Amino acid sequence: MIKIENNQKQGELANIKRNLIVADEVALRGVNKKRLGDKWTDMVASIESMGIQQPISVRRIPEGFPGHDEGKVVIIDGLHRWEAANELGLDEIPCQVFEDTMSFEEVLVRQVLGNAHRLETRPAEYADHIQRLMARDETLTQADVATILNKNQAWVSRILKLNKLNDEAKELVNDNAITLATAVALAQLPAEEQPDWYDRAQSMNADEFTVYAAERATELRKRSRNEGAADEFTPKMKLMTRGGIQNLFGQLSQDLADYSEAEMEEMSETSSAKVGQWIAVRTVLGLDPEEVARQREEWDAQQRERLRKKSEKEAAKAAEAALGKGSNVKGAALPLGFR
Repeated sequence: MIKIENNQKQGELANIKRNLIVADEVALRGVNKKRLGDKWTDMVASIESMGIQQPISVRRIPEGFPGHDEGKVVIIDGLHRWEAANELGLDEIPCQVFEDTMSFEEVLVRQVLGNAHRLETRPAEYADHIQRLMARDETLTQADVATILNKNQAWVSRILKLNKLNDEAKELVNDNAITLATAVALAQLPAEEQPDWYDRAQSMNADEFTVYAAERATELRKRSRNEGAADEFTPKMKLMTRGGIQNLFGQLSQDLADYSEAEMEEMSETSSAKVGQWIAVRTVLGLDPEEVARQREEWDAQQRERLRKKSEKEAAKAAEAALGKGSNVKGAALPLGFR
């Protein structure tokens, strides 16, 4: 599992020539100057007047890779400050330099850590980065990520829900067109239905929108359960086990024992061989007539049970409605406790 200890060596501080610093293709986010607007302008102006106050994090390029001999380094965190320095034409940039032994996973962790509390980080991109980090190490749990980021597990779980948004919805939350709380609520809905909720997501407050989205999500789950059975029977493929295939092969070998090898080869050259192959594959996939008949019988039983429960539910509702109407009839007798 990926481990980044709090007391890990912090790297050496050094001023490095700007032309020796390169961006890494593994980046949490790019620099979108248009989206940043005044924030970008203010950042450049601040660096121009006061310099870079917080060193950027870089790692040395490993031996044998392009750029190592020239002493180049790759950015881990600080892409915006580096881009601002490029725009201003600064000669050197203060850096915190880590050795080239850092793994890809460690780079991702440091980028996530470096951007966890920054307002300019786009939430959906941040969620994607955490997901990429977890995908690199299948043993990494949400609890582990929470420990690395010094957050609670509920926070991590909430952020990761943003990965269920479609691309357009992700841009809305990244551009602050909808709040993070609203985006998490929107992520409960199917991606294809999310566009129908954009107007409400942008006009309602987060608490109000969350209620409506949760009600819709619950409705969809109930509908899915009620419509779990298909209206038409469709046999399901189910691969035979290795033992089942071996048993079938033994049985077929006995059935064909009366044929010579020459006769078998002659049969394999005719068009009927394709039929035989089709039958064999159908059997291996569990679609032979006997299995299909068994599945059909099981499906019919499920359908009958579903219809029975539906009828009982409708009858109960009708009885309840009739009882309710009767209680409103003028002069109807009241229960003893209310006389």
